[in-house]
Formats: sequence, C-alpha cells, structure tokens
Amino acid sequence: MVDFATEFQWTIADSGGLNFGTQHQILQDVNKRVDECAKQADLILLIVEYDRLTDVDDHIIATLRKTGKPIWIVANKADNSIRENEAYQHLST
Repeated sequence: MVDFATEFQWTIADSGGLNFGTQHQILQDVNKRVDECAKQADLILLIVEYDRLTDVDDHIIATLRKTGKPIWIVANKADNSIRENEAYQHLST
C-alpha cells in the first residue's frame, strides 16, 4: 500500500473557472491563471455537479483535453446509490 502522505508531494490550485467570450479584465486574468496552472499540472481535477452537467462543462472539458494532461472528472452531488450507478454513463475516453 502506498502512503500518499509520505510518497508524493502535491499542490492543489483552485482556479476561478474558465470564462469564455468575456472581455472583463478580472475574468481574463482568471483564465490566464487557469492556463498557467494547467501547464504546470501533472494531473487536472475537474469538479462538476453531477445533476447539472452543462454544455459549458463539455466546453471546459474539451479545452482542458487540449493540454494533453490527464484529467479526472469528479462528479459532485452524486450522493445516493442510484446517482452513483448512473455516473458510469458519463465515463468516456
């Protein structure tokens, strides 16, 4: 068994999300931070709300896939056995 606390070091960066088609300076700065974090990352965790997977989520996933980094999609709010089992339909390569 691997003891992750002693075998690996990690930094978790919580970005402000990706904002498409905006001219607002703060949101453009957030996008730059996301880009910088993605370039430095060995693994990207994307947290989505299971009960509200949207077209924007799909766009974000497509954008992150372009980084070539492994992406783990974490489905939040799949908090019962029915939703947990349904979550497998969202798995794709």
